[in-house]
Amino acid sequence: MYYKRIMRLAMLTLAGKMINDANKNKSKNKNHVNVADFLGVVEVKHSIKGRIRYHIPKLKGNNVLAEHIINQLSKVNMIGNVEANAITGTLLINYNYGEIDPSMITAAIVKLLNLENEIKKKKDSLVTRELSNVKEVLNLAIYNKTKGVLDIRAIYLITIIIFAIRGIRMAPKMLPNGYTMVRWAYKEI
Repeated sequence: MYYKRIMRLAMLTLAGKMINDANKNKSKNKNHVNVADFLGVVEVKHSIKGRIRYHIPKLKGNNVLAEHIINQLSKVNMIGNVEANAITGTLLINYNYGEIDPSMITAAIVKLLNLENEIKKKKDSLVTRELSNVKEVLNLAIYNKTKGVLDIRAIYLITIIIFAIRGIRMAPKMLPNGYTMVRWAYKEI
């Protein structure tokens, strides 16, 4: 019982630290104009009235795309100066704050660089990606250790079937009951 409390406290502490660190990282982003951005696609690194600096990973190392975005955005009367840096993947735009909404500039960048599909892609959180990596490594270790006889899915199915048979024989009124577990196992096959 004591061990469970310590584990809960440790997990809550870890979760709190992760949230706190995430908020610290957000506070470094000085988006004073409150322009919407898209993490990993078009990020607002700094903004004040009349000036926005974006980080666009697609621009990194692509001078042709950087020139294209400069040429297209420079044609807009309400945009004064456009600077793209293909080395860092940043885009600096000076604009007339009262005449154009900064969100429209972001939308124009997304459209000009064909980033709509990138924005729509499902993105997994860091924790989800790391847990997936742990699962892959564990699965490979089990597979190699058993010389290809078992993997995580097979162990999962065997465990469900064992508990299902046990539930049917010993505790038919338990929830989930053994028949439900058999259906789960069957769906996994």
